Amino acid sequence: MLTANEILEWDDEGVAAPPKPVLVVENLVKHFVTKTWLLRRTTSIVRAADGVSFSVNDGETFGIVGPPGSGKSTIARLLMRLAQPDRGVIRWRGMDVGSRALPVKRYRRDVQMVFQSTPDALDPRLRIGRSIAFGSAVRGMSRMAADASAREVMARVGLEPKLFADRYPHELREGQRLRVNLARALAASPKLLVLDEAAGGFDKAADLPFLELLRELRLERNLTYIFLSRHMSLAQLVCDRIATLQSGQILTIEARETT
Repeated sequence: MLTANEILEWDDEGVAAPPKPVLVVENLVKHFVTKTWLLRRTTSIVRAADGVSFSVNDGETFGIVGPPGSGKSTIARLLMRLAQPDRGVIRWRGMDVGSRALPVKRYRRDVQMVFQSTPDALDPRLRIGRSIAFGSAVRGMSRMAADASAREVMARVGLEPKLFADRYPHELREGQRLRVNLARALAASPKLLVLDEAAGGFDKAADLPFLELLRELRLERNLTYIFLSRHMSLAQLVCDRIATLQSGQILTIEARETT
């Protein structure tokens, strides 16, 4: 099966042209100032994103791999405009995110984030079915249609609606919360998913079914992924290209080795 990097367009002369990026990130910078009060007041700068640049092609899975504290989650939040960059530009299909041409609200119709499966990633007051349907209802879908869509996407990610729709987040295991986060993002019918530590990496036997689900969904729904992980072994299973991140800087971007 061809990867996204192997699916090329052809020009009028029959020459293969490189794939066109749908997301372009240029010189993204985000620094945080921290203060300590032990002995005497001191300040330091955390360079969570320090001139990050990359592009993501339509239909590919682009990996960003780095150790804890390297800046992965900050980059994910910047991509979603949940945090504002100090400098840099994010372009979606050629338009600057946050500009008059592409307001953030419209951008998020196409780009959704799958958060880490921590207990606070879901509203503890909402039952799972309502949590998944909430975004569709906000975008104007009727309550009945939003609930029906939520049940459909729950079933597709492996959560039986009759068993899970009326449960609360604290009643779920970590893997189940992750699937809820995925279902909530899919309910918006996005074009690109930002997956922040979407697999734990500590138990490959448990991670593999979820990674296979991601592969199936990418093909079914023509999705593009940005896959952020601390585990290179996981990224090598699913990514077409992998960027190595260290201290807020991308060191290398390489195509995945295939056998």
